[in-house]
Amino acid sequence: MEEEQIEEAPEIDWQDLSDYSPESLELEEEDNSPTIYAIPDEERKRPPYELNISFQGGDDYLRREKEKITKGEMAAIIERENYFATDAFSKELYVYISHGPYAGTYIEARQSIDWAIKQIAIKYEKDREGHWASRRNMDEVYNWINKGLRILESPEIRHINVMNGLIYLTPKGEFIDFSTEWSPEYLTTLKLPIYYIPEAKCSRWEKFVSGIFPSDSQHIAWEIAALLMVPLKNKAASGIILKGEKNTGKTTFQNGILALLGEQNTCNLSIEQFGERFQNSQLKDKLANVVGDLKSGKLSQKAVATIKQLIGNDRIAGESKFGASYSFRPYARNLFSCNDMPTCDSDDAFFDRFLIIPFNHVFDKNPAKEKELNETLGSNEELSGLFNKALAALPKVIAEGIKPTPSMMEEHNIVVAENDPLNNLIAQCDLGLGYATPCSELHQFYIKLEPNDWNRKSNMKFGRDFKKLFPEISRKQLMIGGARIWCYVGIKISEKRVEDQAFDDNALELEFEENVT
Repeated sequence: MEEEQIEEAPEIDWQDLSDYSPESLELEEEDNSPTIYAIPDEERKRPPYELNISFQGGDDYLRREKEKITKGEMAAIIERENYFATDAFSKELYVYISHGPYAGTYIEARQSIDWAIKQIAIKYEKDREGHWASRRNMDEVYNWINKGLRILESPEIRHINVMNGLIYLTPKGEFIDFSTEWSPEYLTTLKLPIYYIPEAKCSRWEKFVSGIFPSDSQHIAWEIAALLMVPLKNKAASGIILKGEKNTGKTTFQNGILALLGEQNTCNLSIEQFGERFQNSQLKDKLANVVGDLKSGKLSQKAVATIKQLIGNDRIAGESKFGASYSFRPYARNLFSCNDMPTCDSDDAFFDRFLIIPFNHVFDKNPAKEKELNETLGSNEELSGLFNKALAALPKVIAEGIKPTPSMMEEHNIVVAENDPLNNLIAQCDLGLGYATPCSELHQFYIKLEPNDWNRKSNMKFGRDFKKLFPEISRKQLMIGGARIWCYVGIKISEKRVEDQAFDDNALELEFEENVT
């Protein structure tokens, strides 16, 4: 068999490995046998960002006078021309990026520090390279640097980092100024992948929104963009659900929002994963959790509890694989879409935490047109215009949140009614004018059906909610078996039926008073 020829790989820009994959390298053919490129192990270990390391004359003097460089001296060389900060929650070390597409942001520094240690060791201690390759020694240098630094917490909303500079805002979200220079003094991990162009418009976005949002909710589209593009930490930050059938524009709208925010600033944590080990940490340092096709069915109690924590801006538990556990306060907002709403064993207030927007206009399925629309809405020009729309809406969102419109409130009421466990009770019963069931018997039957509905364990709460949801079913005192018993008239359980002749026509029928349950 002919031996394969191994050549050096062509030069690759290792500054940004995001678009690199071994399959992207071209295979040249010679004598009908492929040439295999060997990617040097040295290059494979390069970090996504290399620290600024400058070697000075004093370093050479240091090496000549001493047998070895100490960990403190190694840390001092690394710190010389780089800016670091400590994450407030995970206590991990972050480094400021001064150039490239992510200039102006801080990223996790461990890989970059490991690489810098190796380069310094090659320069000054070639004979002790193995010593510095030790994980323990690298960690000691890492911990040496990670002392007394500024704390990287949730970014302020007074700045918005974009591709061509930094936007300055008032605490109320009003525009102040725009600068084309970034500064390490602004501690953030966020950068929107858009260009700020003050005169930019988004005519295609406007047309698209007018076709998918209810007529009284057109402005909600721009307010959603405003809500998600900054790390709001107040009650303006609600969960959002786009509800409608297939081909109503929900996914296209979500794709446009993802293009505005950038994949690096979003995650895709399905609702079934909420509260599971290692999953919550995906929400850290993200602006939004964008999930399409929310599954119908009943949510787990763990998922419900986590959603309440997220929307309430509470701390949640986070843990990375092979890392320490910690608690953090995420600012990621949830943007869901679904055909049918999920249900849960919770009170009505659970759905009060969401803004539910009905998407009722169904479009014909056209993959080619859909692809063209996604590309247009995600173009630089349209995104710059969308950003301007969101920027104009931001002060109102910060001050008031997103106010539900009449069509949104109507949809919300439908969802609450559909989720109410009392509907399950009605499904297990028969309705009719000739039926009657003792109130206590119906209440006990409900408790057996819905053992987790602690809010309706009391007969009083059950009666009040039942009357509110089903006003056509009345309550009366009826003579049954010689005793006067409060009954629900117009409903029966299973085959149990109170026949008309069982009623004592001579008995006094007392109408159920408004203040009695």
